[in-house]
Amino acid sequence: MIELNNDFYKKGLFYLENNDSLKALEYFKKIEPLFSDNAILMNDIGTAYGHLGMSEKSVFYLEKAILLDKTLGMAFYNMGIHYLETENFNKALEYFSTAIKNDCKDIWNCYYMRANTYYTYTATSQRGLNVQAIDDILEAIKLCPYPDADMFLIAGILFKIIENYDIARFYLNKAALLGDIDAKKILSTL
Repeated sequence: MIELNNDFYKKGLFYLENNDSLKALEYFKKIEPLFSDNAILMNDIGTAYGHLGMSEKSVFYLEKAILLDKTLGMAFYNMGIHYLETENFNKALEYFSTAIKNDCKDIWNCYYMRANTYYTYTATSQRGLNVQAIDDILEAIKLCPYPDADMFLIAGILFKIIENYDIARFYLNKAALLGDIDAKKILSTL
């Protein structure tokens, strides 16, 4: 894969990271003919289209990124997010799970989102899926270089659901220390 050490790419990435997807696409599309075999660029183009609500184009580029690099975790993550947004939870879980199975780069994102998906959409009363969600959120926390309050909050909530209150308090306290108001409210009920 050719390195994207290109001024147009850097400008496009700047705009993508600063929520100007239209401007990002302007720069990405200028270099697409030169780097059409670069999975990262295809993922970034797909992401920009997704932010603009252009689902078909987004999916086309994200699928292309996955075909080019089966270990590019962000492409699987972005496809999973696309399917979450369209409420196709099984398809979202499939993409997050495939990234984990493929041992993708930055898979903590996929563990995190798979845990979120299990918890939010499928695990409300199914203990087995809550346990899977717990395994995933703990793996995400372990793999993430800088776990945030939301990760700790979800872990705390999941442990509360299965009535393991000591561990729930541990994770909720971590979230509260990072300023999460919901964690503080939940802690007051334990």
